[in-house]
Amino acid sequence: MTQTYEKIVNTPLEYGITTVEDFLNLKARDYQDTSFISNQVIKYDKGLKIAGNLNRLMQVKDYIARVEINIPKEDDITPEKSRFITVKPKLAATVKNPYLILDCSNNRTEDKNFEPVYEVELKEAISGREFKVKIDFDNIANDRLFKSGVKTLSALAYNEISEFIANFITKNNPKQVTQYSNSGRINILGNMDWIWSNSAYIDGKMYGADKNGNISIGNDKYIRVIKNSRRLLPMFVPNSKPIEQVVTDLFNNIFESWNGAIEPFLALSFMAMSPYCPEFWKKEGFGSIAFIGDTEAGKTEITGLGLALFGYDKSFMGTTRNTLVGVEQKMNTVNCIPVIIDDISKFKLGGDSFIDELKRLMTGAIRDKGKNGQESGALPPCCPFGFSSNYLPTEKPEIMNRILYLDTENVNFNPEKFNYFEGKGVKELSCILPYILDVGFDTINKIHTEIKQMLIKKYVGISDRMVSQIAIALTGIEVFRKISNGNITVPMDKINEYILTCMKRFKQTQSPIDKILDAMPILIWERRIQEGLQYKLNPDNLTILTLHKTAMCHAYNRYFESDMSKQINSRQIKNIDGETYKILKFNKPQDIRGKKRHSIIIDISNHPSRDDILANHQKIIQSNENNTW
Repeated sequence: MTQTYEKIVNTPLEYGITTVEDFLNLKARDYQDTSFISNQVIKYDKGLKIAGNLNRLMQVKDYIARVEINIPKEDDITPEKSRFITVKPKLAATVKNPYLILDCSNNRTEDKNFEPVYEVELKEAISGREFKVKIDFDNIANDRLFKSGVKTLSALAYNEISEFIANFITKNNPKQVTQYSNSGRINILGNMDWIWSNSAYIDGKMYGADKNGNISIGNDKYIRVIKNSRRLLPMFVPNSKPIEQVVTDLFNNIFESWNGAIEPFLALSFMAMSPYCPEFWKKEGFGSIAFIGDTEAGKTEITGLGLALFGYDKSFMGTTRNTLVGVEQKMNTVNCIPVIIDDISKFKLGGDSFIDELKRLMTGAIRDKGKNGQESGALPPCCPFGFSSNYLPTEKPEIMNRILYLDTENVNFNPEKFNYFEGKGVKELSCILPYILDVGFDTINKIHTEIKQMLIKKYVGISDRMVSQIAIALTGIEVFRKISNGNITVPMDKINEYILTCMKRFKQTQSPIDKILDAMPILIWERRIQEGLQYKLNPDNLTILTLHKTAMCHAYNRYFESDMSKQINSRQIKNIDGETYKILKFNKPQDIRGKKRHSIIIDISNHPSRDDILANHQKIIQSNENNTW
């Protein structure tokens, strides 16, 4: 490598006592005049104040260089052995704003031991381009990785990387940044602190992010959310409007856009209570929200409004990865922000697995591990769940009382009146969430308990789980009413009809007798069941029907319903009258082929399948030899 000697025009003595840094800033070349191939050698005299190592990495003008200071003996100064400094360019940039990044998993997984990662902002020489670079221990141990990672020209050798970190990062007291894995509620089981991609709510105060995405929360503490290209992160957008006006405008527009239907209000208010789902998990469960019905009812727009409260637009809704594992992974990436699957697939999320999933999600439990303790991808849910579909993947009572069922069949949506298209929802509504967090769970719990007790007293026989989910939605409405100072319009006169419909739907799914009676005409016609084996008609009154419970359930499951999630067993048959049938005798002892069994006697006079059952029965002549009753 060649060395170029520079003649000193002005000595340090002419400027007074000068430090090495100041001297090089005066005498060294700018980066554009240097070369990574040839070194620059600059002569100096006794006026230079030399302190520190004679061989060091340091900033020289707009780049980092290896600086070697030659100090000859006083009696050995010749033109060939004069005082000189050698400058060897090493990095075509200077260091700004060093950070020490401490990763923190706040997604309910077991604590992990993360190695600290350094992050520095570099300013490239000549161009002035500023960019961030991460330096971890892999970079330190591998100079090739380091050179590719710094994104600019580097000649730092392996043994110089540690010196670079020591001189330009650790000695500069880097700011410590806690980097959370999940946006949303920072500590699921702790206080109500919240973090977006650009803001944070800490101890009731809002803090904004700097240009690097780091959020200063005071006392030299910084936090942020992990960013990568595969994740959507929520945004908080301040709103100059008074919060009362924001909420009032929202509710007025919902009323106009859905013609005064109650379902959109319940959906929005239920989703707004998601920040408190961990407390409800402990109390009595936080169910799933279900939008059921045909398209064009504005299901996506309703969901979009709810997500906008949390700083997301409708692109956050899941559509393709709606398998159990896919949903599980998505629900592990955000805290207390509802994950809604649009148009859920019956084939991927159906059967008993769907029932088990809703039961688990209602209490925030983790999926059971696989054989031999293998994880099988099991991740704990960190948020509530919701979905939309033209129909439920399966209908059972344990489903109905774990969801907030929003039937959009008769809901009309007027897109011309809707004001929150094209991302306007986030811009207008993300400012509401801090006010919801301000309320606190003590107040939320008090409102919820009072509403639930009132509903139980008014609607005798309503399912406890069902009434709890309805009460959560009504609690959300009361919170919005509180934030708006009472200036919201909600069609509360339709709540009674909604609750009665939910109770009726639950009651219909509670008994499998309707399913058996609906299937009987086909089973009789196809000779899958026979009089005297599975059923018997009263000869004096053909509307009095005796059913052998076990045999009828077996025939129904084997020949009529192949979906295991919809199959029934005799234990599910309850001694409860239906709207279209009446149980005359329950658990009547019966000898069937030498074995003791139980039957039920019911009156099907008002059942819609009565005529078809009788007609097909008359067409099938039953042999008396098969009649064992």
